[in-house]
Amino acid sequence: MMDNFFAGHMYGFGWGIVNFIGVIVFWVFIILSVVWVIRELSKNNSHSNQASSHEEQRITPVEILKERFAKGEITKKEFEERRGLLE
Repeated sequence: MMDNFFAGHMYGFGWGIVNFIGVIVFWVFIILSVVWVIRELSKNNSHSNQASSHEEQRITPVEILKERFAKGEITKKEFEERRGLLE
């Protein structure tokens, strides 16, 4: 009788470990999948940021000059002199 008692518990305990390892593997897979998705989304987002920075680089020197004049960084005389040089 005692042999059957211990044999049943050992068998049940063995499957408990297998189930526990299965659950751990499942959650590791879920976590790694979420991390992978987040990284892929951030890569796509960084590529779009790079594209917008390239668009910003297409600003002409005259446009920069106009911005500086609008901000009050240069006077009207400086603006006209520099614009004349650029055009």
